[in-house]
Amino acid sequence: MNRGRFTIRGERYLSLEAVAECYQVEAAWVWQVYEHGLLGRGEDVGGTIVVAAAMLERMAVIRRLSLLGAADLALVEVLLDEMG
Repeated sequence: MNRGRFTIRGERYLSLEAVAECYQVEAAWVWQVYEHGLLGRGEDVGGTIVVAAAMLERMAVIRRLSLLGAADLALVEVLLDEMG
């Protein structure tokens, strides 16, 4: 395995586990964020879900919002929409 890094159609992707490692959070929480649709459309690579590396900035915002007390992902989604 590529330590969670993949290239699909010329674009860089990371496994959800690699994203969790980047932000030092539980992989289960990243899965919840993904399942809620906040990390865009993922790809299945041999049973591993990967998301575009371009979503890392969005993940950083989601992480900051969660640290500020916006633990409810529905609230995070509203805040992200308001931020543009």
